[in-house]
Amino acid sequence: MNEATLSDLTPAAEKQPLRIFLVEDSEVLRELLLEAISTIHGVCINGFSDSEDDAFERICASPCDIVIVDIQLKQGNGIALLRRLATQPRKPQLINIILSNNVGTAYRRIIDEFDVCFFFDKTTEFSHLQSLLQKLGAGTDVRKLQLKL
Repeated sequence: MNEATLSDLTPAAEKQPLRIFLVEDSEVLRELLLEAISTIHGVCINGFSDSEDDAFERICASPCDIVIVDIQLKQGNGIALLRRLATQPRKPQLINIILSNNVGTAYRRIIDEFDVCFFFDKTTEFSHLQSLLQKLGAGTDVRKLQLKL
């Protein structure tokens, strides 16, 4: 008779939640986003900031999987932040998401330069962001989702 090993008796470890770093300068909107994201299974907030330099330092210092960035910030801007992050070695690769009121065609065109996977309008597409985070939290591979919405 074979004896069971410890790994046979131990339930499979739960998948760690995806860690989200939020970069948003509006305190009211940031609080709403933090509250909404906290209800989504499979993701957690790993930190937040309202400025480019602070966000860059925190993201580099603390591992995260997803960065949600507004374009206009208290100091600097989200595009410059993404440009700086693109120079940093990261494992695993960050999923960069822009959530902004600046949704013109010019902004949407430049996202290819900065490894932005998704671009959402704050005022009309927040539910799309929530849906995306639910799918990612459930383990859907980002490559299987429609990119650059």
